[in-house]
Amino acid sequence: MVNIVLDYTYQHPFELLVMTYNSRFPTHKRIPVLLENIIKSVSYDHEKKELTVVRRVKVDLEAPYWLKRLFGIYFFYIMQTLVYNVDERWMNTASQSLSFRNWVSVQEEVSWREHKDNKDWTYFHETASLELQAHFMGSEKIIEKFIGKSYSNNFENARKLDADFIQEALSKPLQNIIESCEEMIRRSLTLQKSEQYLEMVDFNKSFNFEVKFDKPLEEV
Repeated sequence: MVNIVLDYTYQHPFELLVMTYNSRFPTHKRIPVLLENIIKSVSYDHEKKELTVVRRVKVDLEAPYWLKRLFGIYFFYIMQTLVYNVDERWMNTASQSLSFRNWVSVQEEVSWREHKDNKDWTYFHETASLELQAHFMGSEKIIEKFIGKSYSNNFENARKLDADFIQEALSKPLQNIIESCEEMIRRSLTLQKSEQYLEMVDFNKSFNFEVKFDKPLEEV
């Protein structure tokens, strides 16, 4: 089993981090491993000022060809629940693998929130765990070592990518959390051809909807 804990401090306000995070959805040319992003449900509690977005994400497997062939996995699906709290200035994601759950279990939790020492900074915290559910011809330790190293490398690369997104965002007017989230939701629903739900997105009141699809979404 692999357990990972990572922390980082951005010397930028929380609203800017939300804006840059939302800008990468549903997909972005700078993140080619993010193959597809489908919103499944959205809810907003106007009293709590809390938004919840559940999405299914299709991700390219960043791994050597031998490992992809061993698993028979070239991409995989993740279910992500993303929660924003506007007044308290925090954002949490909880992600769980959907693909090949009899072989491997992956869970990840990430949080962004106002830094306790400086309200204009953002504290980032990530925990992840991976557990192999099957035996792979004695290669378990090799696979776990590769995944641990890959996760650390991806963390460093993600922070560099964040820096690029932040510099780009700094050249634009700063959006508040609601503006940024509404733009992301409308952009995502439009691109996944779920425009009929756009009229329900009204942050002046509470709303809640589950997106219906013509056929079941793939998960393997």
